Amino acid sequence: MTKKKAPGGTRGPKTKYDRQTPITVGWLARDGKTNDEIAAALGIVRSTLQEWIKEHPELSDAIKRSKECVRFEVEDSLVKRAKGYDYEKTEIEVQKVGGKEVKKKKVTTMHVPPDPACAIFYLKTQWKDKYGEITLDFEKNKAEINALFDSMKKEGPRGSVPTHG
Repeated sequence: MTKKKAPGGTRGPKTKYDRQTPITVGWLARDGKTNDEIAAALGIVRSTLQEWIKEHPELSDAIKRSKECVRFEVEDSLVKRAKGYDYEKTEIEVQKVGGKEVKKKKVTTMHVPPDPACAIFYLKTQWKDKYGEITLDFEKNKAEINALFDSMKKEGPRGSVPTHG
């Protein structure tokens, strides 16, 4: 009798399902692992993971919650990139003063402008459920899109606190 080799090349006894399994699987899913990768990390085949998901509602919930968490993080990043954002860049400058090296910390506020492609993608995914499939020709609608961005810049981010610097 030969043991089945799990994906990823691991060989050995199958992982037993226990109280720690949903926690471990949740961490793996939160790291963006696919079900195939999760199964391989547990030393089982995908079909065993699928069986466990059916048999153990807490495992299914852990995977759903973790993947939803990742989806929210990605959506937040997409919205941030679509709207543009500021961040602080810190540099250490070394200068010679009187024969000695003096380190000076320099903080600069950097600006990443809104990315129209991200905005279009985000809006298309949001509006698709409400209005159906949307075809947007950027060049054809460039003036309208730019006017929208200009009005967004004037309003500023909702709920934000103005930064000075």
